Amino acid sequence: KTKIPIFDEMTTILIAVGWALLMGNLVFQAVRSMLSGIGVEGEEPQTLFTRTFLFSFLLVGSRPICETGLTMTRTVMDMLKVPDAVTFTPLSEQSLGALPNAGWLVVIILNLVIFWQVFRLCLEVAERYVVLVMLVLGAPLAFGCGGSKSTHDIFTGWARMFASMCILMPLNLIFMK
Repeated sequence: KTKIPIFDEMTTILIAVGWALLMGNLVFQAVRSMLSGIGVEGEEPQTLFTRTFLFSFLLVGSRPICETGLTMTRTVMDMLKVPDAVTFTPLSEQSLGALPNAGWLVVIILNLVIFWQVFRLCLEVAERYVVLVMLVLGAPLAFGCGGSKSTHDIFTGWARMFASMCILMPLNLIFMK
């Protein structure tokens, strides 16, 4: 919220879109159930309305649910003590021992490979943070899709991805340390 100034407005809009998804899906699935007599398969109305009722509460609480997951992740990361800076000490010719005549070339190649791997790791960590922000921002849409059996897979996929990203954040810190 501190890095994206329009986060609150975007969340409000996405909660409204989540409500539209939830109610639109309820209406569509209810009409489908009514047409089940002519050969269209539909969900049982009791199950459909119960799931929609449950996910309406989850939709309202989508922000606190995400905040709880992020708070647990932040607590684990605080216990791991995030370093202020990462230092990289390049290899020198003396660290490889006595290599005949081509020691400086091996040192340059090894430093480039190590630099490239660290750079890729930093890019991957940044990508994971962006994905986590998008998952938190899109949480109301995921909760809006949980109201019926046919769209429940969207919600479970979001939940699995959110949980895995919350677990990956401390693992990123461990590997960066």
